[in-house]
Amino acid sequence: MALLAVIAALAVPAIAPVPGARAYVWVADAVLVTAGLVAPARLRIPLVAITLFAIPAVVFATGAASFESAVADGIGDAVCVAVALAMALGMDGGRTIRSHDIAGLLRRTAAVAFVGPMVGALVGAALLAVLGEAGFGGALWSRWTAGSGGALTVLPVLLFPPIIRLGRANALREFMEAMAVLAATLVLVVFAVPNLRFPFVAAMIPLALASSRMRPIQIAGLCSAVATAFALGGVHGAYHGLGSAALAFDGGLQVAGAVAAFVPFCIAVLAEHIRRDKRALAVGAEQLRRAFQGSAVAAGMIGRDGTFMRVNAACAALFGRTEAQIVGRRLDAFCREGDLDPDWLPGLFPFSRDPVAHRDLRLVRPDGTEVWARVHASAIRRRPGARSLYLLVQIENIDAQRRAVDELVRVQTLWNFALEGAGQGVWEEDYLTGKDHYSLTWTALLGFTEADMAGRRYWPDMVHPDDRAEVVRRVHEHEAGLTSSFEATCRMRHADGRWVWILDRGRIIERDSEGRPVRMVGTHTDITRQKENEEKLAILNERMRLATEAGGVGLWSYDVATGEVFWDERMHQLYGIDTGGSSSHEVWSACLHPDDREATLALFFAAVEHGAAYNTVFRIVRGDGEVRYIRTLAKMTKRADGGALMVGCNWDVTEIRLTADALAEEKERLRVTLHSIGDAVICTDTAGNVTFMNLAAETLTGHIEPMVRGAPLATVYRPVHEDSGEELPSSAAEALRSGAPVEMGHPAKLVRPDGVSRAVRDSAAPVRAASGETIGVVLVFQDVTTARALQRDLAYAASHDALTGLKNRTAFEGAVQAALAEARAGGPGHAVLFVDLDRFKVLNDTAGHAAGDTLLREIAGVVHAVVRPGDVVARLGGDEFAVLLRDCRIDEAEAQGARIIEAVRSLRFSWNDRVYNFGASIGVTALDARSVGVAEALAQADVACYASKAGGRDRVSVYRPDASEAHRHLSDLHIVAGIRESIEAGMFRLYAQEIRELSAPLARAPRLEILTRMVGPDGALVPPDVFIPAAERFDLMGALDRWVLATTLREHGARVMAVEGLTVAVNLSANSLSDPTLWDFLSAELAATGFCPSRLVLEITETAVINNFVAAERFITAARAAGCRVSLDDFGSGVSSFTYLKRFPVDAIKIDGTFVRNMKDSRYDMTIVRMIHEVGMELGVETIAEFVEDVETVDLLRTIGVAWGQGYLFHRPRPLDEVLDGYRPALASPAQVARRA
Repeated sequence: MALLAVIAALAVPAIAPVPGARAYVWVADAVLVTAGLVAPARLRIPLVAITLFAIPAVVFATGAASFESAVADGIGDAVCVAVALAMALGMDGGRTIRSHDIAGLLRRTAAVAFVGPMVGALVGAALLAVLGEAGFGGALWSRWTAGSGGALTVLPVLLFPPIIRLGRANALREFMEAMAVLAATLVLVVFAVPNLRFPFVAAMIPLALASSRMRPIQIAGLCSAVATAFALGGVHGAYHGLGSAALAFDGGLQVAGAVAAFVPFCIAVLAEHIRRDKRALAVGAEQLRRAFQGSAVAAGMIGRDGTFMRVNAACAALFGRTEAQIVGRRLDAFCREGDLDPDWLPGLFPFSRDPVAHRDLRLVRPDGTEVWARVHASAIRRRPGARSLYLLVQIENIDAQRRAVDELVRVQTLWNFALEGAGQGVWEEDYLTGKDHYSLTWTALLGFTEADMAGRRYWPDMVHPDDRAEVVRRVHEHEAGLTSSFEATCRMRHADGRWVWILDRGRIIERDSEGRPVRMVGTHTDITRQKENEEKLAILNERMRLATEAGGVGLWSYDVATGEVFWDERMHQLYGIDTGGSSSHEVWSACLHPDDREATLALFFAAVEHGAAYNTVFRIVRGDGEVRYIRTLAKMTKRADGGALMVGCNWDVTEIRLTADALAEEKERLRVTLHSIGDAVICTDTAGNVTFMNLAAETLTGHIEPMVRGAPLATVYRPVHEDSGEELPSSAAEALRSGAPVEMGHPAKLVRPDGVSRAVRDSAAPVRAASGETIGVVLVFQDVTTARALQRDLAYAASHDALTGLKNRTAFEGAVQAALAEARAGGPGHAVLFVDLDRFKVLNDTAGHAAGDTLLREIAGVVHAVVRPGDVVARLGGDEFAVLLRDCRIDEAEAQGARIIEAVRSLRFSWNDRVYNFGASIGVTALDARSVGVAEALAQADVACYASKAGGRDRVSVYRPDASEAHRHLSDLHIVAGIRESIEAGMFRLYAQEIRELSAPLARAPRLEILTRMVGPDGALVPPDVFIPAAERFDLMGALDRWVLATTLREHGARVMAVEGLTVAVNLSANSLSDPTLWDFLSAELAATGFCPSRLVLEITETAVINNFVAAERFITAARAAGCRVSLDDFGSGVSSFTYLKRFPVDAIKIDGTFVRNMKDSRYDMTIVRMIHEVGMELGVETIAEFVEDVETVDLLRTIGVAWGQGYLFHRPRPLDEVLDGYRPALASPAQVARRA
């Protein structure tokens, strides 16, 4: 081939020269590529080298091209050959193209005639353009057309070298046919060139016609010859009108001619492919028909409609029918109903791949017999992936095989059933392979699966550690031939972890020539239940023994036929007879109590005669004369020989009998007791039926016990809710259900049959037997009609004001709390009114408390008449009222307050022929989701009320958080809260200030005034002028005064009494003086502490006297009568000071400090002090000057004659403990006095 390529490289330029251009057709590349396809792999690289070096050298040597052109063309040809060769090998693996392989032909043509030349032309044209030998476009076109034309010219004969065979018998005829076709083609081309636009197409007509009957090798030669003729004729100007050879070359004439000649060659290859397929199909069909008909395997063809198209003789014989009876019918028509889905076979047609399906079914022959068959079905297609033509089915007779399998399954099932029924599993040990085999029953016996046992080799490994050594020992003894078989009982581990008792039996069934074991087979039997029963029996026997010993039970038997009697040792002990003595029937009869003997023997012989049970209690007389109660229980049994035997037991029931008698007496005593008590008692059984009622229950329910005994409890006792009348759950039923005592949780009443209802309260408790089993219920109920009425009255009193009938403070705060919760939950807003009567104290002081109480009742009615029905009116205390206005805006609440004021103002209250007019000050606050709490809301309303009073009374004020007065009053409220907490927590501290004698101001004073300081939350002291006004405003001074009195007397009284002549003065507020119980409290404290009343001075102010004149007068009288001293504090500050001095007998007066402080600078104050002192002197009352702060004031007071003074000049208040610690004989120096000043 390589030589042929070189010759072509020399011949083509010589035969078809083209001036100034490459050869018209270039066949050398195609020849080399073809050579590379058929040559061994080691020669392919040398072929490329020939293209690269040899052919350019030949071309250059012949003078057909310059050196540069020859080199460029050589490189391009080498690239062309390499690319075409690589593509062809990559696509077909270098195999030879068969004459009918049209696809392979087209692939190689594309590689050799188009892609390879194109790539080589690109490389060569680029090199020529770089070297300046030719333009790139022209060079690319000329070289590609030359290479493609040359390849198409020689490819038909070069692609099929193996099929060129000479010396055929008809070679001459084929040669002549080819020449004729060639001549016709050339003539037609010569005619068509001047007359047709595409003359070379005419060449395809005779070649195409010839390709249908000639072999591809003939058409290949013709096509190459025609293509060569086209090329030579074009170069030599044979085609008139096409121009010169260069023009033909540039126009791609050679490619057009080669393509025109190549197409019939492709048609010939395709026709050859069709002819081969037909021949192969005919041969295959004939072979299939012969194999199909002569096959011993039943077979048939089934069409797309699912019916048989053809069957062979074996199939007809298997079906028990002729071919005519089968063809045209479906397979399921010959099967047992339900064995084959009618759509199974037709469903195999749509698959794109060839499915092979299998199905076992039973064929039903005409005589009714059934034959098991296995159907194999596969789809037959013209080619892979094509539409299925029909199904080929092979039907295998598996009746004997299937029946053998069924029989094997049946035998295996029987074997497994036998093993399972016996609780046995079979195991086999193969000594040669070292593997163990286990039956399904064996694995099920221990809860394993076959997969679980795959990794286990030796079953003794699962034996309990305590049993393993014995089992292994017996197995080894048998393996050694010492025993014919082995048997062992052991515990084996179950799959769930528990231990199972196993009876293991095994035997070696095969040994080798030397006597060594080869195979051993054994069984395992589950004897867990047997072991458990043995254990239970042993436990039962032990229990029986213990029971007879513990219960003192004696066992006996009586042989009916022989009269023989057997007694155990306990029987002799029961009857007091020596163990060695006789135990005949006569001995037993002699031991019976005379009064019971006849009846006992009669029952015994009756039981023997009728074979009945013998169960009775009788008395015996023991050998020592003691009488005992004996219980006997016996029954007849049959002995092994059929004889009758009575077996029984005796035990002593004397204590039980005595206890039963005592219990009967106790029961009668209890019955009498129940009939005597005042509580009603009903007893029921577990079904809820009445078993007992006492007299009280009969009275309350209106039923008599004999009439309702056994009736349901609900017919006798059915309480209903006292308010709604709804039936209440039964306490007895609940106690029976829960097994625990139950008390009624609702107010109930019982309506008797006569219509009388009584309020009741009940409780129920279950009654249990000694075993703990509930046997009934005891229901106890009482008539609480009177108590409940009292309870309602108390509940009303707890929530209502006794004087007015309105809600009290507690109830009102609860209503406010509920309204606040409603508002916070998204409900409407509400309002609170705080109502304080104006000028009420005048009536109370002048007309008395009776008048005040009457007025308060009328005011309550007035307010209640003004508000809406749903609003809440309450009296908080004294002359203070409050109103909760539900669902009310603040402006509406303000208007409502104005109406209340108008109603109060319109009231004309007459008392003792005198008419009084009153007013009211009202504070209003909103109650909404922003409100902090009940106390805060009431405090806000109180603040607003305070603002009304401060603003002139008889008006309504709404709480405004930004008002300065509101802030001040609210601050008082916070202080008040702190006062309450401090009193409870003991956060007040007692201080003391000395009252000095002005004649000896440096001497330790024998008098102290007790002062109070409050400890704030931060630990700092709160001065009195901060917390006392708030305490007075909110009525807390009474509590504070009591704390001061109690603390002074209890904690410091003893130390005060220890100082000779020392007195302490305690201030009392108006709140305390208004408390009628204050003196009772003080006298009790004096008595409890032993404090001398003469050492206690009680200081009261003019304001305190004015607030409650009568109470103050009563308290002062009682205190002075007991020995206490009374001092009138802040004297001169009020206009009525001298009037009250006249009315009240006091021991001292304290001149108001505002006069004392300024007396050295004010003649007016000096005169007031002198006048007060002179009045006191006339009345025999001591005078004490307050606020003494300098020496000049001391001198003035001495001049006037005042004997006592108090102030910072002498002493600043200090803790009482420290002051008492200083009462020792010591005097202060003048310098110390000056420093204090």
